[in-house]
Amino acid sequence: ESRVLRHYILLGDYRRGLHIICWDAQMRRLVNIARDPGINHVQSLEFGFHGNCLGFVAANSSRRLQVFRFLPSENSKNLILTADTHLGLRASKLRLLRSRGLPTSELDKIAEDSKKRKRGGTVTLAGGAGGGG
Repeated sequence: ESRVLRHYILLGDYRRGLHIICWDAQMRRLVNIARDPGINHVQSLEFGFHGNCLGFVAANSSRRLQVFRFLPSENSKNLILTADTHLGLRASKLRLLRSRGLPTSELDKIAEDSKKRKRGGTVTLAGGAGGGG
């Protein structure tokens, strides 16, 4: 599966995990700039936004939803895992939803209501969780 945002390509593969590829216009080639640090059997993926921060959300075969951020450094090309949760079921498709930036207290209320109703949920790049309506 793949997603494109400007000159970034987010690739997820069942055997090779999550990769971030960038188009280098000067060299006219694709450059692999980052990957997930472990073995991650990606089944679905999406870009995620939290304010001005860009992140990457991946659902894998272990029924886990993981949120990654890319912080480039000279020593490592690995993505940083910022949130990881067990879904209890396989997620075959992730969708990018725009939120209005609910305050944390509102997110807590939604999460509590979601537990009572046992509905789907959302995860933010900051590690917060909320329920689906």
